Amino acid sequence: MKTRILVVMAIVVASVLAVDSGANAQGQKEWTTNVPFAFQAGDATLSPGKYTIRVVNPSSDRTALQLRSEDGRSVAIVQASAVSGKKRENAMVVFHRYGDRYFFSAIKLAGEEGNLAVTRSNSERMLQREIAGNAGQDVLVALKAR
Repeated sequence: MKTRILVVMAIVVASVLAVDSGANAQGQKEWTTNVPFAFQAGDATLSPGKYTIRVVNPSSDRTALQLRSEDGRSVAIVQASAVSGKKRENAMVVFHRYGDRYFFSAIKLAGEEGNLAVTRSNSERMLQREIAGNAGQDVLVALKAR
């Protein structure tokens, strides 16, 4: 009886591990990029440096992206939505630039016809209106990601 219980427990544990590792391999996406300027992601201001960007909730229909600096000192989580786009060879991290201020905007996915676009923060929308009133415009800045 003890042997049978141990065998059943071993099968259950192996099944759970196999399902969990398969889900992580398929659902989790991660990119790295070097950002040479300070920028905003949501309400957080992040310093220049090497960043890892990853989907933190791959099984949810509401995508959340975590941006984390290599040293772990700068971290932000932002909500993103899937939007259509051109199929591209390399992933790119996109920022909106208004004057000398940068805002994390999207990830253009490699090998897919889609992007993950971030909802603009209140401060970005205010700055966008201010610049539009002064006949200015925002500039898109794209950085290669791996």
